[in-house]
Amino acid sequence: MQKGISPIQPIMLLPRDVTMLKLNKAVREIAVSTAQNPSVNQFVTLDSALAYLSAELEKIDGFSPEILDSVTLKIRSFITQQHYLAVSPQTISELGQQNLSLAAQALLPAVGQPVPAQYFSQQLRRNLEQASVQKEDTDRALSIAVRTPQESLRYAVVNDAAAFDAVFPSVDASVSDCLSNLASTAYPSVNGLRLAVANLLSQMREVGLAAVQNNNTAANDGTATPGIEIECPLSDDIVKPFQEGDLAVDNSDSDSEDGSGNYACTVLTESEIGPDLLLANSPESCAICRTKTCHSVTDYVSQVQNAVLSMAVKPFLRSELSEIELSTLPGCSECALPLKGTTIGFYPYWLASEAYQQIGFPLINPGYINFGVFSRVAYFALPLGADNSVSDQLHWASSRLFVNYLQELQRFNVQRDIVLVAQNWKSWRGTDDIRSYAESHYKTLQVIQEQAAHWGGINGVIVYFNDYGRGDDANAILTYMSRLYDVIQQDDSLVKLELRLLLDIQGLENQKTHVGASVELSQSYFAKLSELFMVASRDELLKSTASELEKGHEPIAKDLIDQTVAGSQTPKVKNILVFLNEPSSEQKKRLRMQLENEFKGEARVEAQQKIIPVLGRLTLGEESAEPHRQFIDDLAYLKYNFGGIGLWNLPLTPQTDKGKADIENPVMSIFDFTLKLGYGNTEVGYVDTENMGWLAAAMHYPAAADVFSVCAYACPNRITVLWMLVVLFVSNLIFYALYNTHCPTRKIMKAHPVTFLLLRWSPVLLALLVLGCNPLFYPYATPLLAVGALSMLAFSGYRSYLKMADKLERA
Repeated sequence: MQKGISPIQPIMLLPRDVTMLKLNKAVREIAVSTAQNPSVNQFVTLDSALAYLSAELEKIDGFSPEILDSVTLKIRSFITQQHYLAVSPQTISELGQQNLSLAAQALLPAVGQPVPAQYFSQQLRRNLEQASVQKEDTDRALSIAVRTPQESLRYAVVNDAAAFDAVFPSVDASVSDCLSNLASTAYPSVNGLRLAVANLLSQMREVGLAAVQNNNTAANDGTATPGIEIECPLSDDIVKPFQEGDLAVDNSDSDSEDGSGNYACTVLTESEIGPDLLLANSPESCAICRTKTCHSVTDYVSQVQNAVLSMAVKPFLRSELSEIELSTLPGCSECALPLKGTTIGFYPYWLASEAYQQIGFPLINPGYINFGVFSRVAYFALPLGADNSVSDQLHWASSRLFVNYLQELQRFNVQRDIVLVAQNWKSWRGTDDIRSYAESHYKTLQVIQEQAAHWGGINGVIVYFNDYGRGDDANAILTYMSRLYDVIQQDDSLVKLELRLLLDIQGLENQKTHVGASVELSQSYFAKLSELFMVASRDELLKSTASELEKGHEPIAKDLIDQTVAGSQTPKVKNILVFLNEPSSEQKKRLRMQLENEFKGEARVEAQQKIIPVLGRLTLGEESAEPHRQFIDDLAYLKYNFGGIGLWNLPLTPQTDKGKADIENPVMSIFDFTLKLGYGNTEVGYVDTENMGWLAAAMHYPAAADVFSVCAYACPNRITVLWMLVVLFVSNLIFYALYNTHCPTRKIMKAHPVTFLLLRWSPVLLALLVLGCNPLFYPYATPLLAVGALSMLAFSGYRSYLKMADKLERA
């Protein structure tokens, strides 16, 4: 399944899919029972067959008219036209003429009763043998019946178990109820959804085992151990047999000391793979599995994963794309704050597609977001075709679809990226061919940039390499990214584009490692890509310096400074983004450990600063007590251990029926609060107030900004504010000149002192707004303020000097 899925396809389990996973078992049972009943499974017309099945399906609880129509359409493919035969009156007449009256009497009830042609002879032979017809007479009677049948065409349901499983995948009701927590959440990859399902089933297993253990403990000593905090219990009909079975073992009713007679072991031998396996013992611990074939919990997990994936993977629909409508949340109108790491959110193309909305995707266009805590937003994605060229520009093919998107992001100073999906990268061969792919993609980016330049353009490109494993050859990635970087740098229009990698890492969840373990370069994830995203000189400089010191030579300080100065070397790739699969509580630590083991010294620190994990599902509905607790923990860990935070599911707030943003968005609120926590504290704060300058830091202080933020108006409209400053400054110069040279103007100004006082000081106020709210001036705010203050003091002193000189001259 995974090989046939393109990374550009959305992977989302819809509420309707969860319902079907629960109902499909009943659908299969009805279809199979119909196929196995010859007396029923012979319909004169296709419509009569569909009508019969529809009537049976309507008896199932939960079937809505829409679901019934969908199931009927699917089940239609299992109904085929078949050739039927029946005993004819001519056959009975001819048997009488041939002195086969006993045979004629035995076949008389079968007259006009159609039987599938392939079973016709078998059915007649059975009837004749039951009537004790001699073998010789049976053979003669069969030859007559086969030669003179009554033929007809009927419609029948084909009994194909494998096909039924593929078209109507199902899971147990208690499991499907828990799977509803995954609904309406997009997953970045097949692997991501597989691991999410496995993690959910693992938690259900823990809950079930705890329930069994609690039952045994309470039965033995009247106490019980606390259970796992997850609102996904297995149904009682699954748990109770294990509770009773375990008690039987405790009472020595088992037929072996090692538990081979325990229900938790015998359930492994059942022919059907079912949810009972979630509570079963491992085959290795059960003696019964030495002589019988056993299933395991892994078999059931795999079955559920395949069922969920068959429903969740949606087709690539590029039709009916709509304009991307992205706006700021009410009350959250500040520009993107400078952070110590990069925060990046992804905007998948299907969010602005009427075609996907029609098949049940959530309606989040228009979508509202707090731009203030996002450094970048990446559009996902441009797919590559079979010839490895960009096969579809999607929203970027028409400026009407992306103008609002670019304008809003530029207004709030959020950088704009585009994701290229290199789904066929593992089949790339030949350096020249790979270079040509990069050049072709560059030309597409050039066209997009020219179209989008008027509205701010794009600032970066993220290349997505899916299914990236430890043993994969990275030469294709190295060659492609190096060439793409070179051709971009050669074009002035794209020289500011930043390159990033996006990886869907395979096998990290199975990585068994420990602190200090060494990783071979060929088996690494990141070390073999280090020439793209790391500056090797820092670590090499420490090594060479240590060598010199050991020899007794003191390195010259100036040489050390020159070699480590920022910007002396620029890596081709700014960051590597990595999808962080579930459970994120384990995966983030595995990723950190992997970096610890692949790099050493300064290189290890630099690698951590360049890797950005991308979180998937942010709300864990199964943990109803604290559904966002894991999200908070992940944010805290990522802030201080990696180079930034990525959110695959951009926390957009949908629009209400009244056409306004629904401001109840706990994910967005938590993200905003967590990033601003410790604001102004250079040690623990994530907002980079040190580089903002004291004026900007003061004007963005959360406690004041939540009440009233002047920057919420000045920054998004910073071009207008800047022009107002220029106009007022020029106006003040003109009025100053007129005041000193034109008497009528001086009289007017003296008659309206308050008005002209405001005019005189308005440039100063606007200058403070520009320096404190415009991100372009953050680095220069403090020196410009110092120059301005000194200039005002100097001007005031000069005027005082002139007045004093004038008084002395008059005296």
